[in-house]
Amino acid sequence: MKVKLLVLLFLSIFFKANSQNTLVGTKAPEINPDKWIYPEGVTTSNETKDYTVVDFWFTKCAPCVATIPELNYLSLQNPNIRFLSITFDNTKIIESFIKKAPMYYPIGIDTESKLIKKFKVSGFPETFIIDKKGIIIWQGHPIHLSSALANLSKGKQNKSNFELSQKNEWNQRSSYSMNIKEHTLGMGPASSLSIQPFDVMLLNRKVKRILNDFYGINNSRIITSDSLFLEKSYDVQLKLNKEVINPKNSLEIFKFHYLNSIGLKYEKITKSSLVHELIISDNKKLNTFISKEKHEGISIRYDNWESKGIKLEKLKSFLENNYNLVVELNIENTNKFNFILPKNNLKKALLKLENEYGISFLEKNKRTYFYEFKKN
Repeated sequence: MKVKLLVLLFLSIFFKANSQNTLVGTKAPEINPDKWIYPEGVTTSNETKDYTVVDFWFTKCAPCVATIPELNYLSLQNPNIRFLSITFDNTKIIESFIKKAPMYYPIGIDTESKLIKKFKVSGFPETFIIDKKGIIIWQGHPIHLSSALANLSKGKQNKSNFELSQKNEWNQRSSYSMNIKEHTLGMGPASSLSIQPFDVMLLNRKVKRILNDFYGINNSRIITSDSLFLEKSYDVQLKLNKEVINPKNSLEIFKFHYLNSIGLKYEKITKSSLVHELIISDNKKLNTFISKEKHEGISIRYDNWESKGIKLEKLKSFLENNYNLVVELNIENTNKFNFILPKNNLKKALLKLENEYGISFLEKNKRTYFYEFKKN
């Protein structure tokens, strides 16, 4: 039985693979995959390097694919470091993948996961730095690799390689760079979101989901003449200059430049509409689902939307995004709750809310707010 799990984490790393089996300080296993694949422009070299970076990944791992532009950037920026990657995907899959997504370093094919097991990789992506003596000196998620390498190199850059990376990867500006393109890798529903103080990265994220995640705009509140545009998926990376930008401003910078980059603008308006006003009809029932979870979590399992430690505002967002209802929450309740609701049957969802959770809805025609989107 297949289980689809999608965890939404906001203002944190969307996917973080912290292995419990740290190898830092130990001798690295010999890196001898079944086969090496060299993307166009990448050649084999026996030249001694100061360090070796090894990244473990696979093509259907959205957080793995999301970090490839960063690894490309770092490989060009650090000519004194050898960059390698290891995957259990077969040759055919990788050769097809690199035609769509450029990679600037060799890819090792580890079909039977022999190397993956030797490095005790328990989550993807996972990255290692190895020194000249073959000792593993760093292990972690590649989103933190830039900081780790900066500590090793003390911030030195090779000018010519940095200029090359500017040409190939980023539209550099003095305070920030933003790279945005329509997603073409065909990864289906797999997507990734990572927010760091000076980096924001998204992979295969639909416009309507970005509007919800970053702007707090739910699907049912959107008015547009081009609804198909909301279904388009984008890959986005925002990099901020640490010496110029206050990291507290990173999300505001993203929000401003993202809409400009895809040619959208909006204004908040009011109009008459059918509104579902949320009412707590049975406090006793609802209070039995008060959550003790410290952190909120939302996932899709089977055909259910499962949430832990959420406020009623998040329930409203689920109904507005998933069922396209316009919901108003005219009550004050600061408690957090656990909910399990059908994702594909509105009638059953509303019945379950009323019968199990003590939540009902009063339908009214009234004026409420919407966001009208237009092309620039």
